[in-house]
Amino acid sequence: MGNSPSLQQAIESKDYNAVTEILKGCNSRTEEMQVLKLGCENGDDILVKIVLQNTSLNSPSVIDEEYLLHTACREGHVTVIQLLLDKGALVNPYDSKGLSALMYASWFGHAEVVIILLQNRAQIDLLSTSGKSALMCACEKGHAEVVKLLLDNKAQIDLVDNDGHSILMYASSRGHAEAVN
Repeated sequence: MGNSPSLQQAIESKDYNAVTEILKGCNSRTEEMQVLKLGCENGDDILVKIVLQNTSLNSPSVIDEEYLLHTACREGHVTVIQLLLDKGALVNPYDSKGLSALMYASWFGHAEVVIILLQNRAQIDLLSTSGKSALMCACEKGHAEVVKLLLDNKAQIDLVDNDGHSILMYASSRGHAEAVN
């Protein structure tokens, strides 16, 4: 990870007081960002809070340019997602793969995350660069609870992706009948 051994040890041992002190003396934005990303990936809300409170990485633009919300949504880390949203993370930007945070939450079946994103004005029918919607992602993976949430929130059912595949095609081709019932 490139962290100094003392910071690495503090993180691994969850010595948050030491992490706080080390970050206060840290002049490396790269190292701070690595710690923040690690917290988002691992769902360590205390670590994320410490970084956001004690470094220059507490602006929405930094959170958005590194796709930290996308990472937390992919992993289903509800508390971290709420921290990022409270810091002003934007809900609808696409990441470098052309996916939104809602698409990640739908793809990985994180119903609670989908609810939080929708409550924070996630655009339900954004399309990825391949033309997939969050509903298509949930149908393809067979996440019936997420499909129901998206449908209850008025996701469009008549969209097709760039290859002409509909939500019904995604669900049925993967044997996910429960997602289309």
